[in-house]
Amino acid sequence: MYAAVIRFVGLLVIIPIIVIGWCAAIHLLYVSPLWTKPDWISAIGTLLAFGGTIWLARSADRRLQRSERDRAIIASASLLDRLGTLKSSVEWCIGHLEDPRGLPHTRGPHPLLQLANALGHVQLWTDEEILPLSVLPDRITARLAVIRSKVESSVRDMSAWMEPNIDVPSFNRSVTLQFLYNLRLVDESLKAVFAQVGPLAGELHVIKRT
Repeated sequence: MYAAVIRFVGLLVIIPIIVIGWCAAIHLLYVSPLWTKPDWISAIGTLLAFGGTIWLARSADRRLQRSERDRAIIASASLLDRLGTLKSSVEWCIGHLEDPRGLPHTRGPHPLLQLANALGHVQLWTDEEILPLSVLPDRITARLAVIRSKVESSVRDMSAWMEPNIDVPSFNRSVTLQFLYNLRLVDESLKAVFAQVGPLAGELHVIKRT
């Protein structure tokens, strides 16, 4: 956002300077020759000073963009493995919510608790870790924050919800559909995140090889 503002302000300043510069050049060269105007050096110096200011601002903007992209590359690479683990866990949970017969019902923890454990073992991310990705399109930082929130709430709700008869547990249909809906949203958001983060993380490996 900051870089875009800098570029916009740069354009607002440099375009009038170019126009004024052309008008001044035409005036000085054709309407009133330079040698009859002793203050022309001051005018040109002012224009050069404006031009130098714009050049410095654009140079700082380019450095800022490179720095922001480097931080986004590093953040993407550090998140990629965790995102892959979470996606696998989410897909596994979705599959069992759609067909719970694959989960053991006679031994071990309650089926929903098994799903909560599958999601809960994934190390999620902090706000500090995902903020460098704010330069990416498709609101990736916001998506990651929402994914984290939905996964945490699903784990908490799955862990708290138990059928009265724990020996022969069964899935309550309305509860199952709610968990299924939330995890499908998470899965769709993860696909959008991978579309941006995956290629960016790959740039770090290219840099390492070179």
